[in-house]
Amino acid sequence: MADRRELYDGFGDGMSRAFELVATPLIFGFLGHLADGWLGTGPVLLAAASVTSVVGIMYVTWVRYEADMRREEEAVAERRRRRRASAPLVVDAGSPALEAASAGAAEIPDADEIELAPWPWDVVGART
Repeated sequence: MADRRELYDGFGDGMSRAFELVATPLIFGFLGHLADGWLGTGPVLLAAASVTSVVGIMYVTWVRYEADMRREEEAVAERRRRRRASAPLVVDAGSPALEAASAGAAEIPDADEIELAPWPWDVVGART
């Protein structure tokens, strides 16, 4: 259900952004046209308002994209952290963790020295 809701939210967000890309320059162009008619300046304000709105929409779209990608990268990193935290500990022969445990060392090896299984079924000695 959550996947479907996320999919529908994506469609709605895409449609609203597409509408914004089309409608904003049209509205600004129309307002420039009205101002040109009122001031008698020809199509100068129409062009200026249209170009300004297109540049503004491009900037807003770029800023939103960067923020969305940053959020997505943070979510992926968080999912990886959670998956690694819940993964079983894999100790290979000759690893610092196994040597420390067999020597009866009271010191626990650093987390960087311990290899974590990427998936729960990737356990040393598991049948393939």
